[in-house]
Amino acid sequence: MIDVAGETTVTVALKMLDPELAPPSYATLGDAGADLRARHETVLEPGQRALVDTGVALAIPHGYVGWCTPDRVWRPSTD
Repeated sequence: MIDVAGETTVTVALKMLDPELAPPSYATLGDAGADLRARHETVLEPGQRALVDTGVALAIPHGYVGWCTPDRVWRPSTD
């Protein structure tokens, strides 16, 4: 779908798997992506990897991709 400003909008179905968590949200207007919250605190050392449960399921449309990138300064969710 193209809006009147010529920007593409995409609808992504979201299912909350953990009702205790707040849904993904944008921190500020114009953010490129929404912030996810971790279900459990996870500490990663430099170079370490981990699967982090976000408590959500997303249905990303064909032809699009979703990815997670680290914050410059990661902080635990306080919600």
